[in-house]
Amino acid sequence: MKQTLVGYDQWHLYLAYNLNAQGKYALAQPLFGKALEICRRLLGDNHPHIATSYNNVASNLNAQGEYAAAQPLYEKALEIRRRLLTDEHSDTATSDDNVASNLNAQGKYATAQSLDDYEKALEIRRRLLTDTHTPLNGHGRIRRCVNGSPSTPRIHCRFWKRRH
Repeated sequence: MKQTLVGYDQWHLYLAYNLNAQGKYALAQPLFGKALEICRRLLGDNHPHIATSYNNVASNLNAQGEYAAAQPLYEKALEIRRRLLTDEHSDTATSDDNVASNLNAQGKYATAQSLDDYEKALEIRRRLLTDTHTPLNGHGRIRRCVNGSPSTPRIHCRFWKRRH
C-alpha cells in the first residue's frame, strides 16, 4: 500500500501556511514542525519532501528572526537535495540560496560570500530559467545585497526572502 501525505500532514501545512501569510509565525511554527515529524515518519529521511519540510521549518524561524536556529535546518535541506536531486536541480539552487541568505541575515557576509551559494543558485537558474523570470531577477537582487551594492538596501534582501 502506497503511503500518502494527504490527510496526514497536509492540514498541518495548510494551516501553517495560512498563519504564516497572516504574519502569525509563532503560531505556525509547531504546525510546520509536526508536518516535518509526520513526513519523516512516513517517508524516512531520503525523500525530497523531507527537504521541503526542513526548509519550511527553517523559513518560519527565519521570518521570526531566529536565524541561528534556522541555519542547520537550511543546511539539512541542502544536504538532502544535493544527495537526491543533484546540484543542478532548481530546488537545490533554492537551498543554496537559503543557506547563504540566512548567513547574510546573521551578519556573516564573508561566510555567505565565500560559500558561493548565491552564485551557484544564480547560475543554475540562468540555465533553467529565462532572465525575465521573477525568481531569477530576485536572485540578482539578493546577490547584490551580499556583495554590498549600495544601490540595494538590506531590507530588499529580507523582503525577497519572505516572498520566496
